[in-house]
Amino acid sequence: MLTPIIDSNRRRRMSVTRLYLCGQSLWQIVAELGIDKTAVAHELTEIHKEWAADPHRGGTEAKARELARLDHMESEAWLAWERSQKDSTRVKKAEKKGENVLCETVTQTRDGDPRFLAAAQRAIDKRMAIFGFVRSRKSAADADEGVVNYTRFLGEVEKERSHKANETANQEPGHRDVF
Repeated sequence: MLTPIIDSNRRRRMSVTRLYLCGQSLWQIVAELGIDKTAVAHELTEIHKEWAADPHRGGTEAKARELARLDHMESEAWLAWERSQKDSTRVKKAEKKGENVLCETVTQTRDGDPRFLAAAQRAIDKRMAIFGFVRSRKSAADADEGVVNYTRFLGEVEKERSHKANETANQEPGHRDVF
């Protein structure tokens, strides 16, 4: 049955590619993955051949390598953006009473860190420059303004949330607003 072998080879190639795109050397990849140096060298050779043959990567190996790095950077930026939108939970130690420590779990709703959007946009801009589709300075400034506006929007949302939380905390017991 060849499927497990193919899956294993595919996983190995993906691991080598990821580490290579993160800037690790051949020896660092060998150490991290614990596989033979010749196997890693073979994978890197095959990866370079694939990139050079891909018409979407520009045809030259240097362009292909840089485009692959940009693809990886953009992908990581989008993953970080998604993670930055998830609720954050942390345990806050309150006080110690005797042998027991009282703890409070605090959950914070997060709207996402716009720095990750900016990182994705930079990767896109660099890719466009490699292909010769350079944006004008005006459109680059517009993109930066969009990040600033989004940051301002997130600040307003956070102020509104804290204002509503304060109103709720200041309500008389048993009193509820009717919506």
